[in-house]
Amino acid sequence: MNESPAQALRRIAYLKAIGVDSYVSRAQLDNAAPTQRYAVLRRVEPEPLREDIASLRAAAALQAPATPSPKHPGVQPPDNAVDSELRFSVAAVVAGSWLWLEHLGRRPLASEQVRLMQSMARALQYHRRDSAPPASADVAEFVWPLHDNRQLDQSAEAARAGLGAFVRRRLQERGCRGLILLGDDTAGWLRELDIALPVITANSTHQMLQHPPCKAAVWRALRALCD
Repeated sequence: MNESPAQALRRIAYLKAIGVDSYVSRAQLDNAAPTQRYAVLRRVEPEPLREDIASLRAAAALQAPATPSPKHPGVQPPDNAVDSELRFSVAAVVAGSWLWLEHLGRRPLASEQVRLMQSMARALQYHRRDSAPPASADVAEFVWPLHDNRQLDQSAEAARAGLGAFVRRRLQERGCRGLILLGDDTAGWLRELDIALPVITANSTHQMLQHPPCKAAVWRALRALCD
């Protein structure tokens, strides 16, 4: 390929923009034309002073349009939602031979939430008169999108398919007895999941920690696993 330095740099920039890596040989290849090396000059912008950072962020916030967040983004994602804005995570905790799932949105999983799932698993083991060891917590997390490559599908349907495959794999690998969906958002994303195991839907641990009286309704739902 005969190209000028400007054409070569433009080609590399185009490939980088679409996510294609460009490779350059470290040594001259046998029976190949001599490789032309180009020096790329980069302009380094001066780093803003610390006192200017706050003013820059404030100006950016004023220019950015306000986008209201939906009340339940996991249950009914808007049809016109931009794929790059669809970001969420689902906690998957194996405790007491059950898989506990909770839609976190963009919040991190708190240790209090894991301890609450573990306590509920111990209570289930006790009422089932299970002789297994005390419930330990095996924590994993499904994060969407799986990648930042916009060439691949990042729609809500792709997210449902990816989450469903993740849940089936966790159930099979850990030999779980059933599935416990914590929160309406979690149930919304997994409403089409078809598995031959008991499935219980209850309030999320976030709701239980914020409003402790709702734990009674959660326990009544979980008692179905003791029959």
